[in-house]
Amino acid sequence: YGTHLMELMAEAKDDPLFFGLPNKFNAQCAHHDMVETMPPESVLLAGSEHCPVQAFRIGKNVYEMQFHPERSKEDYEEIIRYRFKDHGTPAWAANLAPSPEAEILMRNFIRFIKY
Repeated sequence: YGTHLMELMAEAKDDPLFFGLPNKFNAQCAHHDMVETMPPESVLLAGSEHCPVQAFRIGKNVYEMQFHPERSKEDYEEIIRYRFKDHGTPAWAANLAPSPEAEILMRNFIRFIKY
């Protein structure tokens, strides 16, 4: 949970969803599950120290992402206020940080599905 630093693989450089992203960027995460074995035909696109397989692609239009490009630091602050109001702030909240680069991925996604 929280904000984690993503690192793009070389294969993401020309990928239509990851185009224009820096090699490293913050993204919001909210999972404990991890992909341990990718399908044989998949291409690793991004990973992090916490989760080595953060994103991969199969073929030209099937994507898997562990992180949440649609979420912001402010979204998670609101979730904390709502879900944890009676339990105190969780420890992972301390590492929340802005993730503006992830918005690039969302804009790319909208362009990708339009065409």
